[in-house]
Amino acid sequence: MNKIGWLVSAILLLVIFFQRIRRDEVRVGLLIKEILTEGLYKEFSISLDDKELLVIGVKENLGLTYLSNYANGYIQKFHFHENGMLGTKTKLDTNGIIQDGMYYFFKSNGNLSHNYNYVDDKKVGVSKSYHSNSPYLREYMEYDSLGRLYYRKTYDELGNTIKEEGE
Repeated sequence: MNKIGWLVSAILLLVIFFQRIRRDEVRVGLLIKEILTEGLYKEFSISLDDKELLVIGVKENLGLTYLSNYANGYIQKFHFHENGMLGTKTKLDTNGIIQDGMYYFFKSNGNLSHNYNYVDDKKVGVSKSYHSNSPYLREYMEYDSLGRLYYRKTYDELGNTIKEEGE
């Protein structure tokens, strides 16, 4: 999904959320304000009754650079490449600590670059990274429950095994 698509989706979600609250006849105040300006970069906060829901980062001539969604005690962040393709998808707590789940990193062409599984702010289980010039796996890794790497298999750009380490 491109930058415009994400922005439209975010706005639609806000409208749906706002309509749901209005239906319950609760008075709310939707506020959109600029919270940061540094040169060509700006951040906007979207709040509902003083509770921050979204932060949107934009760069002049590039458009949307990231979108942060605040809900249920965590932050879901989406960063975008300059061409509008999704760059990363992560989930953090309100202190910026990685939450349990898969984290995805994408190349500027939209292909998956890396994916890692996190539990208690540590890589746990299977992690994979892919070659930048081919669709093949570059590295397959396994981490124990303490976040220690115990197995790694490395591949060349044609998918052939180069090296295998660990159990």
